[in-house]
Amino acid sequence: MPRVNCPECGLCTYCVREEECPRCGRLLRAPGRRDVPGVDPMERALALVREQLRVSVSFVSEIVDGQEVVRHSAGDGSLPAFVAGAALPLADTICERLLAGRIGHVVPDVAAEPALADLTWPAEIGVNAYLGVPITTADTRLYLLCCLARERRPDFGAADVTFLRDVAASLCDHLAGPAGA
Repeated sequence: MPRVNCPECGLCTYCVREEECPRCGRLLRAPGRRDVPGVDPMERALALVREQLRVSVSFVSEIVDGQEVVRHSAGDGSLPAFVAGAALPLADTICERLLAGRIGHVVPDVAAEPALADLTWPAEIGVNAYLGVPITTADTRLYLLCCLARERRPDFGAADVTFLRDVAASLCDHLAGPAGA
């Protein structure tokens, strides 16, 4: 697990590669980090999230012109609709409910969540649990780091949200630039 303690301020945070400490700005380096030629740091981070949280897919999406567009994803193939380039009208997404404050960051049982009752696609494709956190980059673009699981996940909780937030913070630099670079 790429968790490190900042030697400057003592903050314990997740570090996917080299990152600045969110509190003091000191450069942190993930322990045992290996640069893999040809493997994008975003892909590594999403694969880590998927593995750590034991979910079917983890992805970063961007909110653009009333659409939620998947920019990066890592999945086990069981939810093939969530690949880079896939898009849905924002109004038809679970993430819209998160952004609007109608659901929390954790939905351990999508079918049991009243705020999602009008969405038919989760049941149709087998999405049963959701985790998500918004990401706003320095250039004020809005992204989300989300995870979907094919099984209900009553074990999801606050620690999982903290983990997602920490990973999301480490991804901001990778998201800045043209169209989700």
